[in-house]
Amino acid sequence: MFPHIYPPKTFNIGLKILIITNALVWIATFMLVPIYALFVTSVGGTILDVSLVAAVFYLTAGLGSLVMGRVLTGIQDKKKMLIIGYLIVALGYFFLMGVTSLFQIILIQILLGIGEAIYFPSFDTLFTKHLVSHHESEEWGVWESTRYLTMFAGSFLGGAIAFWAGFPVLFLIMSGLCLVSAFYLFFVSKKIL
Repeated sequence: MFPHIYPPKTFNIGLKILIITNALVWIATFMLVPIYALFVTSVGGTILDVSLVAAVFYLTAGLGSLVMGRVLTGIQDKKKMLIIGYLIVALGYFFLMGVTSLFQIILIQILLGIGEAIYFPSFDTLFTKHLVSHHESEEWGVWESTRYLTMFAGSFLGGAIAFWAGFPVLFLIMSGLCLVSAFYLFFVSKKIL
């Protein structure tokens, strides 16, 4: 539809791989975000509990990102850290299938926050490293557009899957999308990323 806009010809293979793999993780994440309150209340949580579990996640991811930003400065293999972050998130989504209490959700929120705290700075570092000089705004614009489009897709798909197949199937698919991203990155040459 817009061949002159998306994707830019300047994109190198590293950026394309990062965008595609991270888009799968974002789709997985946004499969749950709009309906998360329904899930928390389905295991006995209240509106206040929904706020609590969200706050625990954001606190963990926020403080963890500060720590990981500093730690990553001394780590050469950012791709490995990105993979580890994706795997932790996949594990968190997988664990949601067996949740029976609010306490378990809180523990999983901490795990998910740690996963995101590892993968966000890793992704951002790798993405920045692969930007093409004088095309940075265009390339960041494509990433931001992709992010919103994955939010759209994930939101719609997540609600539909949860409605027709239930939360356990949704969590399995979410975990699978994160695993696909992690395993694909594992096989990408260090020359590319």
